[in-house]
Amino acid sequence: MKVSKIYDINKEVKLNNIKEMKNMENNKISKAKFIKWFEPILNALKELGGSATPRQVKSKIIETMNLDSETTQKTIGKSRVKEFDNDVAWARSYLVHEELISNSERGVWKITEKGQNINMTESEASRIFFKWVDILKYRREAGVYEKNYWLVGAVWDELGDQTDRFISEGIWENGYENKYNDIVNSMMPGDKIAIKSTYTKQNELPFNNKGEWVSVMKIKVTGTIISNYKNGRKLKVEWDKINEREWYMYTERNTIWNITPQNSEDDWMKEELIKFVFEGKKQNYEKFINSKFWNDRYEIENSNNELIPYSREEFLEEVYLKPNDYEELVELLLRKKNIILKGAPGVGKTFMAKRLAYSILGYKDDTKIKMIQFHQSYSYEEFIEGWKPDENSEKFKIENGVFYDFCEQAKNDENNKYFFIIDEINRGNLSKIFGELLMLIENDKREKENLTLTYSKKPFSVPKNLYIIGMMNTADRSLAIIDYALRRRFSFYEVSPAFKDEKFKEYQYSFNNKFFNDTISKIEKLNEEIGKDTSLGKGFQIGHSYFCQLQKIDESEIKSIIKYDIIPTLEEYWFDDLEKVDNWKSILLGEQQ
Repeated sequence: MKVSKIYDINKEVKLNNIKEMKNMENNKISKAKFIKWFEPILNALKELGGSATPRQVKSKIIETMNLDSETTQKTIGKSRVKEFDNDVAWARSYLVHEELISNSERGVWKITEKGQNINMTESEASRIFFKWVDILKYRREAGVYEKNYWLVGAVWDELGDQTDRFISEGIWENGYENKYNDIVNSMMPGDKIAIKSTYTKQNELPFNNKGEWVSVMKIKVTGTIISNYKNGRKLKVEWDKINEREWYMYTERNTIWNITPQNSEDDWMKEELIKFVFEGKKQNYEKFINSKFWNDRYEIENSNNELIPYSREEFLEEVYLKPNDYEELVELLLRKKNIILKGAPGVGKTFMAKRLAYSILGYKDDTKIKMIQFHQSYSYEEFIEGWKPDENSEKFKIENGVFYDFCEQAKNDENNKYFFIIDEINRGNLSKIFGELLMLIENDKREKENLTLTYSKKPFSVPKNLYIIGMMNTADRSLAIIDYALRRRFSFYEVSPAFKDEKFKEYQYSFNNKFFNDTISKIEKLNEEIGKDTSLGKGFQIGHSYFCQLQKIDESEIKSIIKYDIIPTLEEYWFDDLEKVDNWKSILLGEQQ
C-alpha cells in the first residue's frame, strides 16, 4: 500500500474519531436536577399566551403536571428555601442565557421566537447546561461579567462574502492576518455577535431623505460566541437563523465594531441598535431624525404616511413602571375613562401620560391626542364655547372651545380611542371650566346624556371613546383642596419617585460613576426625611426625572441640577428652617457626608 493511501486512511479514521467524540459530547446528559424544568417553563409560557409573571408560570406548571404540596413546599439548606422555587429560578436563568426567554421586562417572563420553536429534549437541555457552564466559568475566571455586542464584516478581498461558510462551519474568521488581532482576542464566549454589511441608498427608504444619500447597514445573521481560538483570527460561534434587516443612519464600515455602550455621547444610539439587532425591535426613525446628527437632513414623514408602532413593551422600556402596575393603570383608565396622575414634581407624569395613550393606541398618532394646561384664568369659553370677536366684522360670534372640537372629532371616528390630556388640572377652577358638562364626563353618562350648551343652545354629549388624563402636583401648596365633584368623577393614580426601581438602577449603574451613585443615594435619604416630615409627606419627595435621559455624567451638570432645581424646591418646603436647607445643600453638593 502506498504511503499516501495509508495517510488518507489514518486521516479518515482520525476524523471519524473526532466526529464520534463530538457526538458523545453532544449527547452527554447532565445530572443537574433543575434542567428538568426547562421544558415545563416553556410549555407554561406558551399556554399563558407567551408571557406571564413568575407566580403565574409556577402555578401553571403545578396545575399541568399535577404536582403535590410535598414537591412544591419541600425546603432545602439552612435558609429553608423552597426547592421547587429555587430550581425553577435556576432553570429560568439558563433559558435567559440561551435566549429562549427574554430578559428585557422586569417581573415578566416572556418566551422568545427561538423558545417557541425549540424541541427541548433531555439531550438538548443538557447541551444548553454544559454550554453555559463553560461560558460562565470562562468569563468568571477572566473577571468579565458584562457581555459585549459586536458587529463584524464577512467580505474578504479576494474570496468575497464568507457569510455562508461561517454559518455552515459555526465560526467567524478575521480576514486580515495582522489587523484587528488584539480586538479579536478580546472577544469573549457569551458575547453577542452579528454579521453586517454597510452601503448607501437614495431610494425606497422608510422616511423622507429629501433626495440625500443615506448610510445603511444590513444585518445578516446574529449569534453567540462559544469560544475564542486566541489566534487573533478565529471564533467559534453558534449562529441563529438568518434574518436580514436594514438599519439606517448610525452605521460603521470597519470590519469589527463594538456597539456596547461605554459612557459616550452616542450610547443611546448603541442601545437602540442593540435592541434592533439582537432583540428584533424596530428602529425608531423619529428618535434618530430628531437628534442633532440628522435633524437638518431628513424628515420622519414618509410617502406612505405610516404610523410608528408603540407597544406595551416600549412603554415599559421608557417609563419606570412595573408591568403589573402598567396593566392596573390601563385597566383603570379604560374602565373609569377619567383618571388623574398625581405626584411630586419631577416624577414623570406628563411623560407617562402621552406614552400611556400611545401604548393603548398601539402606535404614535398625535391626531388622537390633545394636550392642554389649566391655569387660574382658564375658562369655559376656551374649553367648551364662548363669544369671540369676529375678524371679518365688528360683531361677536360663538366659537367652539378645544374640548368641544376634540369631542366632535372623536364622535366622527367612533372605532378609535381618543385621549384628552390636561396638565396642572388642579390649577383651574373646574366648576367654571366644565360648567354644566362636568356630569357628562362620567362613564355611565357618556353618549346617554345630553345637555344644552350655555351659548349656542346646542345639545352636547361626551363620546364613550374619549378618555381624560389629568396631571396634578401634590407638592403645590398654593392650590385649594380639590372639590368632591372632581374627586367623584376621576380615579387618582399616584406616581412615585423611581430611584429604587430596578430599571432606574440599571440606568444609574450603566454610567459606572461614583459621584452619580453617591448623589442618587443622598436624594433617596432626602426623600426619606421629606416623607417623614408631618408638614410635607411622600407627595413632596424629589422626582427621578431630574436625573433621567443623561447621555453622560458631567459632575458640573449634576451640581447645576442640585443648585438650581432641587435646592429652590427645598427652600420652598422648609422656608421656616433655612438651616436644614443649607445642611442638605452641603450634603448634596458633596461638601459634607
